[in-house]
Amino acid sequence: PAPVASIPSIAFAWGAELPAALGAAFADLARAALLWGGSAILTGGLPASPSFPWLDSSPTLACGQSPPHPGAHVMATPTRDPLEVITSLAATGVDLILLAAQSPLPGNPLVPTLQVGHGPSAHEGDFDLLWAGADDKALAERLATLVADTLAGRHEPVCRRQRNLAFQIPRGDFGISL
Repeated sequence: PAPVASIPSIAFAWGAELPAALGAAFADLARAALLWGGSAILTGGLPASPSFPWLDSSPTLACGQSPPHPGAHVMATPTRDPLEVITSLAATGVDLILLAAQSPLPGNPLVPTLQVGHGPSAHEGDFDLLWAGADDKALAERLATLVADTLAGRHEPVCRRQRNLAFQIPRGDFGISL
């Protein structure tokens, strides 16, 4: 799909190891955001994905820091708590957060949060897109359409429809809010 009216900045996160086909679709979407002049922000400390060999895994942003310029960035994450990571990604100023998860997570109340379910415990009604694990050539196109529709207001994330939203300031390693 064609880029939406404004140039998107998209955050990407996953919990467990990112399956290769899903990682390739995420990487395609990240490259598209970069080609459009936007940003792709990943969280530091993610399990490695061979789909992002072009991205240095060293953090270029502090936790919740807005990028100083468009491009590919890795945000430092002092905690592994998914809700704190999602809140920190939202604080960077992204237009959308894209998660890959095996079970649904609360979305951010301020930034549209799309979730791609994968694995045996993922159920269709809990996710914006359910990936069955097949080598899906159309997966990147389906993700791009879902992102464009969300940014254009044509798709409301499932977590928002279900009111599964939360916000938690990262507490850091010592329980002190950052």
